[in-house]
Amino acid sequence: MTDVYERRRPGRMSSAAVGAAIALGALAGCSASSTDTPTSGATSTVATSESASSSPSSDSAASTSEMTAPTLPEGVTQNTLPDPTAITNVVDLRQFVEMTGCAKIDGGWSASGTAINSGTNEVTYHVTIFFTTATATTLDSAEVDVTVQPGETGTWTAEKQFTAPDPTLCVLRGVG
Repeated sequence: MTDVYERRRPGRMSSAAVGAAIALGALAGCSASSTDTPTSGATSTVATSESASSSPSSDSAASTSEMTAPTLPEGVTQNTLPDPTAITNVVDLRQFVEMTGCAKIDGGWSASGTAINSGTNEVTYHVTIFFTTATATTLDSAEVDVTVQPGETGTWTAEKQFTAPDPTLCVLRGVG
């Protein structure tokens, strides 16, 4: 004869009980309006954009309205750049490329540096530079290829024409 009662471990809920608890929680969340006040000491810890916008007097809405995006200096526009994670950056090659200069040029900005080839074959490095504000907002970028003969050191310069604040910083973003 088989036992008709199923043994359960203490502290575990059946899948039906878990499903019922989830359904009740979902119904409770859907039925509350922005004018309802909690009847117990429990408060919601999840905020959605809908709840924040429907209750303008909430603390989260007040703090959101106080936040403002940083502004760029007059005449400076932020460039739409490719996804930084899509830029080739090979760690094994990057160690051979160094940025030694970053300077304002007529109508833009320039970065310069050296590349070393300690191998026995010609090497071409693809260098990507980001030009940023002092607070790390990327304004524009430049790319340059530098070919270096075996056992030699080559120099490179990456320039871009754009309206740049002073100071503008140069960031060696990638080497491929």
